[in-house]
Amino acid sequence: MLPIVRREAFANTPLPDRTAMGVDTSSCLPHTSSGSTGTPITLLEDPEWIAHQEALKLRFLWAWGVRPTDKLCRLTETSLSALLANRLGLWGTIRNRMAKLKRTSTQIKDQIQFFLDWKPDVVIAQPSYFRALAKFSEDIGQPVQFRLVVSTAEMLDDSTRRLIEDKFQAEVFDHYGTEETGSLAWECPTHSGYHINADSVIIEFLRNEQPVSKGEPGELHATCLRRKATPVLRYFTGDVATGADYECPCGRGLFILKQIEGRIKDFILTTDGGYISPYEVCARLQRVSGVEQYKVVQEKDFSIEVLVKPKSEHADSLSQEIRERCRELFGQMQVNVSLVKKIDGGTGPKVRIVESRLVD
Repeated sequence: MLPIVRREAFANTPLPDRTAMGVDTSSCLPHTSSGSTGTPITLLEDPEWIAHQEALKLRFLWAWGVRPTDKLCRLTETSLSALLANRLGLWGTIRNRMAKLKRTSTQIKDQIQFFLDWKPDVVIAQPSYFRALAKFSEDIGQPVQFRLVVSTAEMLDDSTRRLIEDKFQAEVFDHYGTEETGSLAWECPTHSGYHINADSVIIEFLRNEQPVSKGEPGELHATCLRRKATPVLRYFTGDVATGADYECPCGRGLFILKQIEGRIKDFILTTDGGYISPYEVCARLQRVSGVEQYKVVQEKDFSIEVLVKPKSEHADSLSQEIRERCRELFGQMQVNVSLVKKIDGGTGPKVRIVESRLVD
């Protein structure tokens, strides 16, 4: 059996010089991942891989009701595959006419004006971006609406999903993938789970490098069947997810991923050696009314710092309610709750709402 490949080992593997799995690498372009959640990795992007990734995007966008006549806007800093896809054949022509790439670093006021002028049907961005967009548009009194919102690159919690649905009057679908593996899974139109791109990737759910039972969470490892210039075999994505023990009612037949639990680095480690999923932390804390934003950080001494930005200045009972929720979550572990006016890093790339500095 092939060994597990972790990010650090992958990062230290030299790029192929000329050919890899029959691919002439002179026709490929190097792409370096952001490194926002770990060590940056440089990969070769070959034309066949890029075309296949575009086909996967077309499949899930079509399943969500997106058609070639719909206007689509993608918020990102860099997207090499998108820039190359814009040049490819008929789909490239359609993309150039009906799809726009906008940088997340652009002033958000200018982005709102662009949305009001161009009126995109579909917007693709990180959940943290939509939280910032909702707040800013409310602050300046310029509401924007979309028909469909695609969340990607970060964990989508239930409170952010409801916020997007309420503020933008949009249906929300989640997409899951990594820069190293490409698109891995996408939310079923029935919202009953995530369809795994089984014709493009093999996914394993492991614990201590052994398969877990169906329906149990495990560390997600991916083997790409189409990435030839930089082969990706049994790559540990750093995420924990739960495979479904049921068939999707939509009848598509693709394997189902029940839930994305979050990055292993975001799991809270308990003093008895257990783990608490960031998804569970978010599920508990987002039920507290009066919270505009929060961040949970576990320090190296196991203590937990909870930063809370209240919706109003009159939040006397908020700290106590947060402490009660934390007691349910963390038991007797030391928890410090602070009400703050600002939480740094609330709109940047790969925002981590829950973070443990104990987990390597």
